[in-house]
Amino acid sequence: MKNLILFLSLITLFSLDLKSSHNPGGDVRIEQIGANQFILHYRLLSEWLPTPSSIGTNIYDNVTDTLVLTITINRDSILHYINGNDTVGINFYSDTLTLQNNPNGYYTTHSICCRTAVLNTNNDGIVYTCMFPDPAIFGRNSNPNFTESPGRVNMCVNQSKTLDFSCIDSDGDSLVYSLINPYAFTATGGKKPFTFVSYNLGFSLSNI
Repeated sequence: MKNLILFLSLITLFSLDLKSSHNPGGDVRIEQIGANQFILHYRLLSEWLPTPSSIGTNIYDNVTDTLVLTITINRDSILHYINGNDTVGINFYSDTLTLQNNPNGYYTTHSICCRTAVLNTNNDGIVYTCMFPDPAIFGRNSNPNFTESPGRVNMCVNQSKTLDFSCIDSDGDSLVYSLINPYAFTATGGKKPFTFVSYNLGFSLSNI
C-alpha cells in the first residue's frame, strides 16, 4: 500500500475567555472492517450545550467530486469536563456504511460554524475531511487513529501546554506530520475545493 500522509490541521491559540466561542477542534477517520464495509468516526469538541445528537456528512468521489452518499450519524457518547465557567464536551459519532469499489477513492466532509475565537484568524468555519482509497485494495485500508481524546486543549497566555498527537495506523503505513492551513469552508454542496481560513493582519502559516 502507498504510504499514508497524515495532515494535521494548524493549531491555533485559544482565548482565555471561551464563552462566546464554539468549536475548538476534533478529528475524523474511516475504519475499513470488511469488503466494502467501513465505520466512519467523528470526534468533535464543543463549548456549548446541548450538543447535537446527530450530524450530517457527505461522501464524494475523490477525483470527480461527485456526491456518492449523504448520511446522518448519531452520537454514540459524550464526555464532559468543566473549563472555568464553561462545560466542554468531547462528542463521539460513528456509523457503518457500504461503499462500492472505486479506483478514484473517496473523501468525506462535515462542516461546522464557527471556530473558537482566537487572535490570529477570523471566526471562520471548520471543515472535517479525510480521504480513503479504493475499497478493493487488498488487505483493507483505514485512516490513522489518534491514541488519546483531545482532552483539555484550551491554551492560556504564559502557560506551557503539551499536546500528544501520537497515532496508530492499523495498516502499518508510514505517518508524516505537517502543519497546513486549516480549512474554513467547502464549495457548494459540501465538496472540494475547500477555502482556507483567513488570517488576521500580521499572521500567516509561517507566522502562526
